[in-house]
This record gives sequence, C-alpha cells and structure tokens, in this order.
Amino acid sequence: MNAAHERPTLVIVEDHQQLREELLSFLLDEGFDAYGAESGSALNEILLTRRVDMVILDLNMPEEDGVSIAKRLRSSMPQIGIVMLTARVNGADRTLGYQGGADVYLTKPTRSAELSAVIHNLWARLSQSRAEPCWLLDVKKLILTFGESRSIALTYVEVQVLQILAVNAGHVAREVLMAAIVADKDIALTAKARLELLISRLRAKLAPYTADNNVIKSVRGIGYQLCLPLQIKPLAAEPRTLN
Repeated sequence: MNAAHERPTLVIVEDHQQLREELLSFLLDEGFDAYGAESGSALNEILLTRRVDMVILDLNMPEEDGVSIAKRLRSSMPQIGIVMLTARVNGADRTLGYQGGADVYLTKPTRSAELSAVIHNLWARLSQSRAEPCWLLDVKKLILTFGESRSIALTYVEVQVLQILAVNAGHVAREVLMAAIVADKDIALTAKARLELLISRLRAKLAPYTADNNVIKSVRGIGYQLCLPLQIKPLAAEPRTLN
C-alpha cells in the first residue's frame, strides 16, 4: 500500500495518566495505531519494538522533558513527525519547541477535531518525504539497508547496539552498551574489550557505504554516538500502553 494512504503509528508521551488515556482512546477510535508512554524512557521501549511515525509530546514531564525528547528524536529519526501538546502558552516556549524540532506546537486544551486535522495534514506531508531512500535497520532479518541497492548483514548483538544508539540520539554511556552485550557484571573488562571490538567491526561494515568513516563516534570519557540517521523496522509487540 502506498505510504500516502496509510495511517501513521502514533505514540502519546504524557505523564498525566488520565489525559494520556483519553487521548489514546480518541486516537484509537479515529482508527490510528496508537500507543501511550508516560516518559521518555517508556517511549524508548516502544521505539525498540515497533515502527513509530509520529509522537505527540507533552513538555512538562519528570526526568527528560519534551524538548529534550524532541531534540534526540529529530537527530536520530529525522523523518518522524513531532507534535508538541502542552499547557505552555507563551511565545518563548513556542519558539523553544520549534527550535527543539517540533513540526506543530499546540496548546492545551486542544479540540479533538483540531488534533486529528493536524495529524492528517502532517502525515500527508511526511508521507511524500518517505519516498526517499533512508537507512533502515531490520531487527528481525538482522540487516541494515539503504534504498534497494545496499544491504549489510549484521549479527544479533550488532543489531542490539545499533538499536540503542539510534533510539538514544546524542551519546550513550559505554556501560549501557556493555550491559546489552554481556550479562555478567563480574567480567567488566571482558565486556569493554568486546564492545570496542564490536564497534570497530560495525564501523568497518558501514565505512564502504558512507562518506564518513567514523559514523559511530567515540565520546571521550562517556561512550559512543551514532552519526547516521537510522529508522528501525522493529519486531511486533503486544502492550499498547506503558505505565
């Protein structure tokens, strides 16, 4: 089916449970494939298990705020749609939202008909740009592809590391990546060596297909950063709401 006629998969990132559930119920009734997340970390879990086309973000949230989430999404998933839905109404906040990567900035309370129209209009625009080839990580087939001509076979662990780097735009702590590839904390030195080898192997696999030979950048004293826009074709998962 042509992407222009599909409905987007949406995630509502809102820490107020009642409002999140009301928005989720409305979007499901409208026929959208929609999910709820109470925080940035809950959104990350969803991004690891399914394709997401658009997020509806609150700004005032504990831990990571909406602007921070938008910035990392815009960096790692440049084709994703971002709608900010917030109680912040002053011009400075609106400017901050757009600078953070929002496509649309709506203030609460917003009429459901307006939100639906915004989603449809934004998706129509995004669908056209999705015709352009982009890097796609298929976590089921364990391959990384670009358009129809480039295909890179990966190991399961390589896919795990790329997923974590893609979802967490910016830098990822070395310890986070080490924990993903080695479960035994007593062999930290071995885990560090394995991670360095794995990163080196991934760089070598990607180098022939990119202009930058260092698409996985080392961040001194912290860890690594993926410098490659990457979409994830995830495995299907069951739960619709993460609380």
